[in-house]
Amino acid sequence: LSRRLRGDLDWITMKALEKDRTRRYETANGFALDIQRHLKNEPVLARAPGAAYRMTKFVKRHTAGVAFVSALFVLLAASAVVMTVSRNRAVRAEAHARTEAAKSAAINEFLQGMLSSADPWQKGRDVKVADVLGQAAGDIGAAFDDQPEVEAEVRLTIGRTYRNLGLYEEAEPQSCKRRWRLTRRRSERQLPLWRAASTSSPT
Repeated sequence: LSRRLRGDLDWITMKALEKDRTRRYETANGFALDIQRHLKNEPVLARAPGAAYRMTKFVKRHTAGVAFVSALFVLLAASAVVMTVSRNRAVRAEAHARTEAAKSAAINEFLQGMLSSADPWQKGRDVKVADVLGQAAGDIGAAFDDQPEVEAEVRLTIGRTYRNLGLYEEAEPQSCKRRWRLTRRRSERQLPLWRAASTSSPT
């Protein structure tokens, strides 16, 4: 009960008991009207008006409507967040797909060039796979100097082929260079451009 009597009723009571007649209610009707305003959750005249006070009264008078609008606002905000996240994911997925397609095209073009270089009319009928791989490994650096991830994948393919042929000594350098190129790629993403440009390749 004491909590319910606080606030507006305190102000109304103090105004009704004010010693200064000019600050009291002019009539009993004015006193009754202020009590009715309190019961209707309207701003009372006994209290100094303020934006926060009027807003509180408005919310109490329209609790259901305010709750509905608030819930709608939260729903719209959540929908906007979900749409933004989905759009960003779609953009990243599209960019990744384009990158992978370009990477696959570059790898296929290089491997086709490598296979076409094994021309028996130019190198004789006894063309060895190891020789073709050796020539291809020497051309990778120049072909993919600005595409370290593509170079790494091609070197991995050549390294696997060397291992399948039992040429483990030839396969190991390709694996080492592949790891270095991937490390360089990650470093270029993290370092400033001037530092990434100054990075030199291993011998």
